[in-house]
Amino acid sequence: MRSSVRRGSLRMRRFATLLALLAPLACREGPEPFEAERRPPAGDPPWRLTYNPGDDRSPVWSANGDSVYYSTDGFDHLPSNRGVLVRIPRSGGPAEPLLPDVQNKATQQRQLMAPVRSPAAARVAFAEMWVSYESTGTDMCRAGRWVCTAGQDTALSIPPLGAVMCRVRDAGATGRITDDPSIRVDFAGWELLSSGPPLFQRLVAHPFQRLFAAERALVFRPSWSPDGQRIVLSDGLRLLIWRPGDTEATPVPGTDDGVHPAWSPDGEWIAYTYLERGASRTFMCDCVDLGVSRRTERTIFDIQARIIRLTRPDGSEQIDLTAGEEPAWTPDGSGLVFRADDQLWFIRRDGSGLAPIPGTTGGREPAVSPDGRYVAFARRAENGMHDIWVVSLDSAL
Repeated sequence: MRSSVRRGSLRMRRFATLLALLAPLACREGPEPFEAERRPPAGDPPWRLTYNPGDDRSPVWSANGDSVYYSTDGFDHLPSNRGVLVRIPRSGGPAEPLLPDVQNKATQQRQLMAPVRSPAAARVAFAEMWVSYESTGTDMCRAGRWVCTAGQDTALSIPPLGAVMCRVRDAGATGRITDDPSIRVDFAGWELLSSGPPLFQRLVAHPFQRLFAAERALVFRPSWSPDGQRIVLSDGLRLLIWRPGDTEATPVPGTDDGVHPAWSPDGEWIAYTYLERGASRTFMCDCVDLGVSRRTERTIFDIQARIIRLTRPDGSEQIDLTAGEEPAWTPDGSGLVFRADDQLWFIRRDGSGLAPIPGTTGGREPAVSPDGRYVAFARRAENGMHDIWVVSLDSAL
């Protein structure tokens, strides 16, 4: 079975014009960009690497462990943006754009996020936000005009993720980003039932859509196979394996509602977050505004549980490890670091050795350094945004 995820999906092309009218690309006024000044960490870990007033997310280590890559809202001289890829020395100091040739004032503003380096070559995989929707609940209808059965909240039923492009680029490349290997990932959530009148749509807030809307969780984060030949990622409803250069990805059987995949260093396993579905509710909403009648059937899924699960790349075996999410492997493949109960934890691959990692309250999106000594992670700040921190892993082993 081949994946329906591919460049220029027929479904998305068919409704591109309509969706552009219904839900334009989400635009928010970005935070003031920070200045890349030198602020070296003091003393022993944990230490703070970034001081951006915006959101710093999705850290990953360079090949030699001397720096950390991450995505941020805005950076120095670049335009305010919800997706700029940056690198910063592990020991602290000034940060710099990771891909300066495609992230500068002369290039089109892009939302790039979730960078991850290839283990076998100087290549970086990342996601570019391609289609996203406002989550205000207006949906081409002014606020307060929607009338829904049972008094339901329309904002919860808007699926914000439309599509991303997963791209692979050589670290020193100078060509156009559109010439790099890429694949389009379309997310379920919007469906046109009738062009009307009245215009009739179906909206489904799947668990992954709820997670992205509430926490901006990068459910589609890519992860390289240890030989650097393949990438595993998620379309929110399942895991997909893609070989850069191919036009399609292959679904991994048995990974329904799997997100945040992470390929093990030995290539034998893929860890991921299984979003267990809870109750759902379906209701109808109607609106007559600006002379146009609209109707939507809306379904909202609750998230019953978040579970760290292991699968073989071919889906032949599934093992539940523990409650948690956002797994990251240690470099020797013996254990994983993950998020649960608003902090980071360690667990061995066989399910033993579960232990909290001190100094990680408010932490998420862990990445273990190549020498296995440190964990970089995004930590929630008082303003609700995140900064990048580094903590020692030894304290949990």
